[in-house]
Amino acid sequence: PRKADARPRVAETENNSGDSATAAGDRASATESHGRALGLFEEITAADPANVRAQVGKARMYESLGTAAEAGAGRAGERRTARSWYEKSRATYIDLQNRGLLGGETAQELAAVSRKLVAVNGGPAAP
Repeated sequence: PRKADARPRVAETENNSGDSATAAGDRASATESHGRALGLFEEITAADPANVRAQVGKARMYESLGTAAEAGAGRAGERRTARSWYEKSRATYIDLQNRGLLGGETAQELAAVSRKLVAVNGGPAAP
């Protein structure tokens, strides 16, 4: 059980490392860290779909991948890639919301992802 409990924390740490690398402009390190985090979150949620912490982590991970793609939006296809990751993040949050599992902080995260999705689609940012 301890090993299973540690995996979401390890995945969250990898995601945070990827976010830091994105902010520093280090796309290679960001891609590597985000890739490890994504693999862990997908493994955890496949084995235990009821693991809300991992589901929220996966939604955050998808948002991070969208942000990383947006950081490289000058490259062909990056806006589409960002949009795709934001859509996955939003869909994961909405699934949790529909199941009554979305708390106050995560509801705010859903709203933030929705604003990013509107912005990446070229529309005005939602309130």
